[in-house]
Amino acid sequence: MDARFAWQEALERSSLSGRDFLARVGEAGVLFSGEPLCVHRQPLFLAEEQVRAFARILASFHSAVRKAKALLIADGMGVDSLAHRIGLSAQERELVAIDPGYASAATIARVDSFCPEGHPWLLELNAESPTGMGYSDALTELLREDPIYAQVGPFEAFRAADAALRALHATFREWGGTGSPQLAIVDFADVPTRSDFHLLVQAFERHGVDCALVDPRDLRFESGVLQGPKGRIDLVYRRVLVDDLIARSGECAALVAAYRHQAVCVVNSLRTPLLHSKGLFALLHSTVLSDHLTSAERAVVERHVPKTLMCSTDFGDSNAAQQLDEVAANPNDWVLKPVSQSGGKGVRFGSQMDPQDWARLVRSAKDCVVQRAVQPWILEFPDARVEYARRKCLVDLDPFLIQGRLAGFMCRLSDGAPVNVAQGAHSVPVFVTSEEVE
Repeated sequence: MDARFAWQEALERSSLSGRDFLARVGEAGVLFSGEPLCVHRQPLFLAEEQVRAFARILASFHSAVRKAKALLIADGMGVDSLAHRIGLSAQERELVAIDPGYASAATIARVDSFCPEGHPWLLELNAESPTGMGYSDALTELLREDPIYAQVGPFEAFRAADAALRALHATFREWGGTGSPQLAIVDFADVPTRSDFHLLVQAFERHGVDCALVDPRDLRFESGVLQGPKGRIDLVYRRVLVDDLIARSGECAALVAAYRHQAVCVVNSLRTPLLHSKGLFALLHSTVLSDHLTSAERAVVERHVPKTLMCSTDFGDSNAAQQLDEVAANPNDWVLKPVSQSGGKGVRFGSQMDPQDWARLVRSAKDCVVQRAVQPWILEFPDARVEYARRKCLVDLDPFLIQGRLAGFMCRLSDGAPVNVAQGAHSVPVFVTSEEVE
């Protein structure tokens, strides 16, 4: 009997109601916009070999992304630069040009993937300020304390927050910091993921690390020191988005000024637009980059990164126009995505559009990519809102990539695409089993 089936059988014998399970999720603080983020009382099970395969794929993917980043930076931030061609605005390029004081553009990242029939497809790289580590770790503990776990466990699981804390301190030392830094998580107080921040603070405190939650509007940069409501800040875990730093520049001026003067170590750096842009995936597939990649890196891009093209520009590939004509003529095979939007905003599925409307969109879209559609990954999960009735869910498996290594997973479940919490998706933890899970 595999782990998933054993869990399902134990759930059928359980006396804990769906309402009581949802209450436990709320008590654990796993909330998005005040509502339970987990409504499915079952983890996603991955076999050890699946996890090892993911780690190998991500290692080569990370290496390819690092080479892309180096190429982008070496090309400069001008109006004819590669950075401009993958969709970075003038304001983003200005921030990217600032030296953060350390090498990595995205110390803490998350890759969004589908795994139909066990084959990982890497769809997007959230290099900005990925959410989910606090949520995922808290859900892991919640289901480990579930009576079902005692019957069918134990299972291995990651603690991504621990890896993130180690990465924050390592980056601080690379930046030139010494001693124990005063750490702050910085984002606006009214964001819907605020609960994730609180869970991270609790995780950091278990390691004896004091961490403040600070709104960027409450920061001051005075006499070469970044100050928060409780005093000096040496290390910022940046959750405020670059888009917000630009759109709300006055409210974020102290943070940007301190970063510009290297008065504070900010992780992730403000170079994340280079990697967060979905245009990066088009660059990975271009001839501009391919000569810089090893055969192993090219193989991972070819086999695990869906073909991606810029809509309004190209990298000098001789057949770029022909490829876009093929995209326009085959809407069922493609998805259009804005290069810098998050939360599933602006995503258009060719399969859901009139063919003529799709063709016009592909030829007129600016700062967008088209990406080859990937077969969905669908599994059944028990829904606590309807007393564990099993329902088919679209599964989005999101490995955390911390300092270039696999450090855990976030798993999102949804009734349909795009699979995004802001659009109604929910989350479950990931357990690793020594058995193959069908």
